[in-house]
Formats: sequence, C-alpha cells, structure tokens
Amino acid sequence: MTKKIILAVIALIVVGAGGYWIYQSKTPAGNNGTESESAKREQACINSGGTVGTESCCKSSEDFPNSCLIGACGCAPADSREVKVCNCGTDKCFNGNKCLGTGEEDITFCTPEQRNADACYEIYDPVCAKMNIQCIQAPCDPIYQTFSNDCEACKNPLAGSYIRGECADNE
Repeated sequence: MTKKIILAVIALIVVGAGGYWIYQSKTPAGNNGTESESAKREQACINSGGTVGTESCCKSSEDFPNSCLIGACGCAPADSREVKVCNCGTDKCFNGNKCLGTGEEDITFCTPEQRNADACYEIYDPVCAKMNIQCIQAPCDPIYQTFSNDCEACKNPLAGSYIRGECADNE
C-alpha cells in the first residue's frame, strides 16, 4: 500500500514539474507573465499610428512607458535597461494607451498659488501627478499618483506637475 502512495506522490511531482516547465517555456524570459499586457500596449501603439522601438529607460520601467510624462525614461545609464517604446512622431507622445498630439495631454506645473490654497474644491476631476520622492540612495525614480483634482495634487509638496486623467497602470 505504501509503495502505491509513494508512486502516486512521485507521479504528481513529475506531472507538476512538467506543467511548470511548459508554462515557463511559453513565458518570455524576464517578463514574469506580463506578455499579454505588453502585447496589448504594443497593439495600442500601432493602432494609434505609432511604431515600436527600443529605448534605454530606468530599470524599474516596463515596456511601453508613458512618454507623455516628464522624465519617463530619465535615468543614468548604469541604472537603465532596454525596453520597448512607442514612437509616435514629432510633437506626439504615448500615454500607455494611445499616441497623443500636442495639446491633447498637457503637462501642468504646480504654481505657488495652488500650493498655498487654504482649501480645495470637492469635484472629482482626476489628475496624475509626478511625485518627486525623497530617497536615501540616488537615483530616485519619480512615482505617479492619481489625485481627485489638481488642487489636491498641488497641495502635496512632493507633486511637481500633473496631467489630466488617472495615472496609467505602469506609472
């Protein structure tokens, strides 16, 4: 009876290992199973008139970063790696979903008046703010955070600029 149990356990281990090997062989190396998201963004780039290329971006960047944000790929060479990017053409950028022309997604910098506001209005008009984080060891990649409106974003002392709309998933 114990020989049957041992054989069953060994068979389960072999089948499990084989299934895992098949799964890993279908997932591109270093992609951690996010191929479908990268493929979606690649198709979105092409569908909106862009072409796919590569660029040196921060190691933490994923394929097809939001090039409409300031410093989307700005890191020192030692802290960078090659990622796929969407080249939209002159005066255009890729927001993670489509190519946008000048004026479609304007970057707005927080003003002293916005920073010193006593109170903010309670209207939901989301913005994606670039947060200039403090760090112990350079370089520090900025993070992006969605705020309910521009007033709420600029009251945060770490927010430097914002664009209209919620932040994309890869920011």
